Amino acid sequence: MTQIRFSNTTLPQCCYVASVQMDDAMGEMFHRIYERTLENKGMPFLQILAEEVRAFLKPSALKIQDMEAFLYFITAEGCVDEKSQVSHMEQGIYHLEKLAGKAEEEMRIKGKLAMWVSTLSGILIVILLV
Repeated sequence: MTQIRFSNTTLPQCCYVASVQMDDAMGEMFHRIYERTLENKGMPFLQILAEEVRAFLKPSALKIQDMEAFLYFITAEGCVDEKSQVSHMEQGIYHLEKLAGKAEEEMRIKGKLAMWVSTLSGILIVILLV
């Protein structure tokens, strides 16, 4: 899998290029992926990539199911032809759009709740002051 080429370089080399161009935690993640694939202890590239992305996303506020939605794109090992790759990507995009819609709905509800609580607290303050 590490011999698959993207833009005339192997995937580990692409990770190295990305790590040099990014001066943040994501750049460090790409550099670790590059180093681990150079060590090559028999692990496939996609497994290394999934482990590093999981470790990168772990401290975030993402729920496990949301994190797995990001990792869904990495699990395309069996997709060898273009049609199955496109189908796999479309399924992943659909899943991410569904999660984004759910998150937007939760934010809308939380916004209404915050407005209601602040209005109620304002009314209580007025009652206490009178």
